[in-house]
Amino acid sequence: MNRISFRYTVQTFFSYYGSQLKIFLTGGTGFIGSAVILRLAQKGHEVLVLSRSEEAVSGVTPFQENVNVLVSDLSDLKKIKYSLKRFRPDSVIHLAWEGLPDYSQRLCRKNVEMGANFFRLLADMEIKSVLSSGSCWEYEPRREPLTEDSRKDNKSPFSAAKIRLYEEGLEIFRKKSAAFIWLRLFFVYGPGQRSTSLIPYTLECVALGQEPIIKSPGARHDFVYIDDVAECITMALERELPNSVYNVGSGTLTSCGEVAKLALSVAGAEPFEDRPADDTATDESLHYLADTSRTATEVGWTARLSLREGVTRTMESMASLKKKED
Repeated sequence: MNRISFRYTVQTFFSYYGSQLKIFLTGGTGFIGSAVILRLAQKGHEVLVLSRSEEAVSGVTPFQENVNVLVSDLSDLKKIKYSLKRFRPDSVIHLAWEGLPDYSQRLCRKNVEMGANFFRLLADMEIKSVLSSGSCWEYEPRREPLTEDSRKDNKSPFSAAKIRLYEEGLEIFRKKSAAFIWLRLFFVYGPGQRSTSLIPYTLECVALGQEPIIKSPGARHDFVYIDDVAECITMALERELPNSVYNVGSGTLTSCGEVAKLALSVAGAEPFEDRPADDTATDESLHYLADTSRTATEVGWTARLSLREGVTRTMESMASLKKKED
């Protein structure tokens, strides 16, 4: 099916069963943003992506008919305002976070300032709903599942910045009676993740015939696949939710050592021998597990893909990219 006929099919579906949305999105060329663009485009929504490079966006989605690019960044609010007046979005997704994986206080402060100024612009323009991404690192980790009301931890610059941006956004949009949705993402993995992250690193070691060195094998986290996260973001916008916070995780706790062994198994490699942890990885301070009951009830979303299937898809994607490079 060619692009035009595919788009017509999607538009016909939405005209009968639901309504298309016009969505403005920041951070569209990042790991999470690129998956969100693809999901929104597949569902027939019209997307305007803020990016410094039009070519970078064209590389993440084949559905160009309903995806357009505003070449700019969050420092140019005048240009953004002009474009939004013309585009007239129903909703905005704010995923941009400059400088990752640099979590320095300087960059975190800059991101809070840019994000808050962007929120003020959106509030003045009376955008109906704004969705922004938070992090599980906003929480004070513990052994029990973390609910949206669990104790917060602002000890690191990054967690403090995310907490501050959420508080700023809540206050800004409350005054305008606009919906402000904050999704706290847990340990997202999948195709497009940074090569130094646990799963792509382990799979790359297998490809090179090397044994992976897992720094914190006992640390247990909640790993959730990127496509599941993109679906949650899309559903949260389509549901027209009020102000709220939602956890986005699998609801399953898995140690980094277990994940690495699973990746080796999927790749058909021999498992490595367990080594004593070289840090406090088994301490409860490193445990993050999402309670997603609110997300399931109000958004209608639960993670669907198993860790094994997600690792398999990640491996297949890496192999496909390598073939193209060769």
